[in-house]
Amino acid sequence: MNASVKKGLSHLACVAIGIFAAALGSAVNIGADAGHQTAASRGGTSGGSGRDEPAGPRIADVSRIAALKSKDFRNAWDAIARRDLTPRERCEMQKKVLEQWAKVDLKAAMAAALESPWDGDFEEGGIDSLVPAFGEAFMKNPLEAWEIIQSGQLGLGAALFRWQWVDSVSKGNPMLVLSYFNEFSPGLRRAALNPILRKHPGDPEVAAAIRKMLDGLSADESSKKLAYEYFKLAPPTESPAELGAKVAAAATEQERNIALQALIASLRTADMDTVKGEWSKLPAAARDDLTQALLTSSQGKLPPTALLDLAMQTGNWALFTDPRIAGAQGVMANYARTAEPIELAEWGLNLPERPETLDVYRRSVSGYIGQNYMEARDWILTIPEGDWRRERALAEYSQNALWAKNDPAGSQWAIDQIKDPRMKGTVINWRKEWTERTGRK
Repeated sequence: MNASVKKGLSHLACVAIGIFAAALGSAVNIGADAGHQTAASRGGTSGGSGRDEPAGPRIADVSRIAALKSKDFRNAWDAIARRDLTPRERCEMQKKVLEQWAKVDLKAAMAAALESPWDGDFEEGGIDSLVPAFGEAFMKNPLEAWEIIQSGQLGLGAALFRWQWVDSVSKGNPMLVLSYFNEFSPGLRRAALNPILRKHPGDPEVAAAIRKMLDGLSADESSKKLAYEYFKLAPPTESPAELGAKVAAAATEQERNIALQALIASLRTADMDTVKGEWSKLPAAARDDLTQALLTSSQGKLPPTALLDLAMQTGNWALFTDPRIAGAQGVMANYARTAEPIELAEWGLNLPERPETLDVYRRSVSGYIGQNYMEARDWILTIPEGDWRRERALAEYSQNALWAKNDPAGSQWAIDQIKDPRMKGTVINWRKEWTERTGRK
């Protein structure tokens, strides 16, 4: 095949899929079809921009798309890469090529897409913006697509296509997606539930298939998280009492796990008395699961202080160090922004002296100190002298005085009240750090 014919096919590939002939410019041979030449190809009379101006696709060429071969799309793909285009323009054109190329040679189109940057966003024309172009091909040929993805021939790039396959195929064939769950990673399993349930809400066949799949899994942490995700997306219709009875009557560990996750989902919107009632009926390990799930749930409405009280009853101290709870962006920090400051501070006085409780205690008093700066002094001094809670509150007061109030005198007041030499030394060092950073004394 001579060069002229190759160029013609490349041009045909692009035009046939709705890409303007001008986008390929000198990289293709427009030939005798002068009516479709661009202003640039006619001598640059487009106003001096120096860029190719688009012309409409030839309708007659569109009907000939069935005759195109994979190599024609490859030529079009390569031609686009050589054109003077913005990243957005190039990305849009590449997607149109990939959409049609995938119908002719799915594996070749996927491999071509992987040639794009893996860390670029839409503006940069990265792979993430091209993967959606395979949605239609994945829906029409889900078995072929999955075989390619799992073949190993795409290397690490296969992971970039798995989610698109799940999202696309879920729309028309959710049962097929569920049948492949044993080939998914634990993270993909949890993520896959969302499009399946979102696209088929209330479908009893889908719900039954998911429950059957859950029943068949091993009773481990992965299946527990999967059941948690399922009931978060599809809340159970039974009452907490009914689900609590299922937990008690479960014959296998996996059956118990599933019933417990359903119970947790039903309690996310329950009042604290209901939670305590069901919590008290559970074995210790199940109590810890329930408490942690309710504390870290984004849907939860219960006060974290009441749930941490339950954690203390079972000695679940590890929960107090979970960054989702005690961290700067954790549950306690968020709760402190809306809770009644003095009530939260008073609650903190009930915490035992343990390494695990220190951050939670600090979160409990920081809001009151910040919002009631002068009154907080009197409140701190009501705590018995030498008590660890008083010492820690004074340390927090010193930090607030420096970093929030810019008040070194207030910091010194707090330091002077501290009795524990080690704690006083720590707070003095914090004060020195503030001095070094701000230049103030």
